[in-house]
Amino acid sequence: DHKEFFLGDTTDLQGTVWVFHHFTNLIDGSGGTVLSDLYAPVGFDMGLNTGFAWADAALAYPYVKWIGIPGFYNLHVFITLWGNVFLLSMLFRMMKLSLFPAFGLSLLCVFHNFTQDELFQGRPTQVHWWFQIGMLMAMLKITTLQSDLSRRWAILGGLSLAGACLTYWFGGASLGFIAAIVGLFYI
Repeated sequence: DHKEFFLGDTTDLQGTVWVFHHFTNLIDGSGGTVLSDLYAPVGFDMGLNTGFAWADAALAYPYVKWIGIPGFYNLHVFITLWGNVFLLSMLFRMMKLSLFPAFGLSLLCVFHNFTQDELFQGRPTQVHWWFQIGMLMAMLKITTLQSDLSRRWAILGGLSLAGACLTYWFGGASLGFIAAIVGLFYI
C-alpha cells in the first residue's frame, strides 16, 4: 500500500483538494456549486460559501486534468512557490534592486515561517501571491510614473486586485485597503 507524500497536513489540506476537485467537476459540467449531499435536504452552496474565490483552482485546472486528484497537489504547490519567486524578483527589480538581492529577498519571502506554516497546514491558497504582487507592481508604477502609462498600470492593478480577491478574498480585501491608504498619499 503506497501513500503519496503531500506537502501539508490537516483538514485544510483535505479541504484544498476537495475544493479543487469540485471546481474541476464544475468546469467539466459534471457538478454545480450546490452540493446536495451536504446539509441535506438544503444542500451546501460551495460558491456562496467561498465567495467563488477559485482563481488558483482555475490556474491549476490544466495540470489537475493532466495529473488528476489528488496527485496534482505537490505540483500545484511547486508552481505556486516558483511563480511567487519569479514575480517577487520582478517586483524587487522594479524597486531598483540588482538581480541577486532581488532573488534572495524573493526566496526569503517564500521560505519565511508564515509561508511555510501555511503550506504545512495545507493552505497553499493563502500563499498564492501572484495577483497581490501584480497589484503591488501597479501601485509602484502608478506612484512613480508621470505619463499616460499610469492608466494602463491602474487597469492592471485593478485586475490584479480582483484576481487577489478571487484567490483568497481576505488577502485581496486587505491588499485593497492598503492600496487605498497608499493612494491617499498620492491624491
